[in-house]
Amino acid sequence: MINEEARVMVIGLDGATFKLLRPWIDEEELNFISECFKEGVHGELETVYPTLSTLAWPCFYTGKNPGKLGIFGYTLVEDIKNPQNRERIVNSTHVRSPSLWRILSKAGKKVGVVNIPVTYPPEPVNGFLISGFLTPPGRSYTYPEKLRKDIGDYEIDLEFEGGYSVLPDSDVKRERLFKNQAEITRRRFETSLKLIRSEHPDFFAMNFKGIDTIQHLFWNDKNILLDFYRKVDEYVEKLYKEMDPTHLFLMSDHGFHKSAEKYFFINTWLKDEGYLEKSKSVSGGFIDKVVQMGLKAVGRFGGLRKLLSTSMKENFLNFSSGRQIDFERTKAYGSRWGIFLNKKEDSKQTTLKKLISDLESAEDPENGRKIFKELILGKEHYSGDFAEKLPDTVPIPHPEYKLMPNLSEMIVKKKVDKPYIQGQHKSDPYGILIVRGEEVKRKSRIKGSKITDLFPTILNLMNVKSPRDIDGKVLKELFKPESRYRKESRAEKTVEEDEAKDSYYFSEKERIRKRLKRLNDI
Repeated sequence: MINEEARVMVIGLDGATFKLLRPWIDEEELNFISECFKEGVHGELETVYPTLSTLAWPCFYTGKNPGKLGIFGYTLVEDIKNPQNRERIVNSTHVRSPSLWRILSKAGKKVGVVNIPVTYPPEPVNGFLISGFLTPPGRSYTYPEKLRKDIGDYEIDLEFEGGYSVLPDSDVKRERLFKNQAEITRRRFETSLKLIRSEHPDFFAMNFKGIDTIQHLFWNDKNILLDFYRKVDEYVEKLYKEMDPTHLFLMSDHGFHKSAEKYFFINTWLKDEGYLEKSKSVSGGFIDKVVQMGLKAVGRFGGLRKLLSTSMKENFLNFSSGRQIDFERTKAYGSRWGIFLNKKEDSKQTTLKKLISDLESAEDPENGRKIFKELILGKEHYSGDFAEKLPDTVPIPHPEYKLMPNLSEMIVKKKVDKPYIQGQHKSDPYGILIVRGEEVKRKSRIKGSKITDLFPTILNLMNVKSPRDIDGKVLKELFKPESRYRKESRAEKTVEEDEAKDSYYFSEKERIRKRLKRLNDI
């Protein structure tokens, strides 16, 4: 069947990790996923840094590293160093590179895309597209627009107390969220099944974002997680049988782990190590004291911790760090995205080398444990027009620590915010990859796969040339030795990019920003 036109299905199991899946697969708790794992090729899938869905998914669907996209985290590249400029939230038009579905559409392939993050506003495709995470409530989220009427009670995100959110801000809402998430996941599945049946796409991609949400809330309760995964497993099998693709990709955008137990104040550490100079302004000192008083109060009184809203607790932690730094005399400073060296620093490379060495030695003063499991160098991971604006290093802490950019009295403190959040993913860059298909090896393992590699691999399967400026490589190890798909083909020139524009109203930005805070992405 080598001459048959390839039909490709991509299923995102958002936040899935083999730490969970492997024991369940061995015990055959997940029928279809276990079958795919045992019959096809599997391996870890390394994401981009930092490990955020709003960055990982655009890198997946463009095949490029963050230095070529113009976005970083939830915002635009030019905004990441300016804590005061928080107006522009990333949308699909900010991604300065053509998407996988646009390229396939131009090649005459019929595509279907459902619930992939950073696809709002929906772009025209040869087929259908339903946007995902970060879609403003009430706005058009389908292409073609008339599709919205046809999909009935489909919902983009969860609704809590009259406003959209992703994660609740109290324990009492968790049970209701689980039921709501299960219902929304069912609706997404049924909508996808209906569209596959009626539209017959050559390429179909869908993301089960609910897995990420449930793991954030119930990471410590593996029985609840398994119940949710079982239902998703059932849905994936039905979608697969309906489409009958020649090749199936099961993937996730990052891994997952238990929530942090302590804060590590990176700018306080940089100050103590001589890299950062604190402003001597009176207002900065006053603000710092207010912040510290707030932290102590929240940590000391359980009742106060419950009464304070999430946004208030966030404000205690994020209120004043920017204005307290003397940037003229500072060599390096930290943000939520990573550590930046002062561009005025004459001996930048010498400073970076020493900084990396000092970070490798950084310890928890309470127990002597190392803080960081890995230090990502920007020059090794970022390239392109925007690379110079990205962090010089992205420190990946051990899971028990959460990095905070605030200047504090201490380097390490007990974590007091969001006690109901049980799982996080900022310290686990390894998602999952499971592939099965007519040209795929059987019962094999693949190593070294990156999330950007899926873009050219899928295009290769569908006999479409990849843009020449992508970073991903065709995963030749997936395929049988005699397979024609082991050969990669690149286009002679790049595909044009559209002009980026802001697609959110101010009120929408505020609501979406709150959702991002709940996700711990801000």
